[in-house]
Amino acid sequence: MVDEFCVFVASSHGNILKKVLHRFKYISDVCLAEALSGLLARRLRSIGLDFDSGEIIIVPIPLHVRRERDRGFNQSEVLAKLVVRDIRGRVMNLLERSRETEPQARLSRSERMVNVKGAFRMREDFHGEMPPRDASTKAPTTVFVLDDVITTGSTFRECAKVLKEAGVERVYGIMLAHGL
Repeated sequence: MVDEFCVFVASSHGNILKKVLHRFKYISDVCLAEALSGLLARRLRSIGLDFDSGEIIIVPIPLHVRRERDRGFNQSEVLAKLVVRDIRGRVMNLLERSRETEPQARLSRSERMVNVKGAFRMREDFHGEMPPRDASTKAPTTVFVLDDVITTGSTFRECAKVLKEAGVERVYGIMLAHGL
């Protein structure tokens, strides 16, 4: 649990997972995404929640435009797109970074919370496997925010807060690992 939000972690394989994630994110070894997304999909299937729409909505944690350009991809979005191939669901890019932040991995717990405070907002033109949002389209009822690692929960908490303020009733987290 992160505050009043429930977070599901897919794996606890410590050092092995840490090395695989590092290769995936920083060496751009995207072929590792298949195995990593399989862990996430298995964890989602194991939860057995009752979804109003009958499908799982996955919201990847957004990177700042500059960081995504430098890295060449958003690891959370890559994983989300692969996960929905294995489960009945869709990816919805509901969030965007409203400002650039320092990488969380370099910061202490208290610095992490300050670093991401107010760093996210709802996209006016969210996109995914559905038409662009218009006045008749409301926020989904239930979403899973997907990220690779959760340590303090600061990033997830900020994203969840924005989604709840936009009308999402239930926000869960689905992460590959905790505190690597």
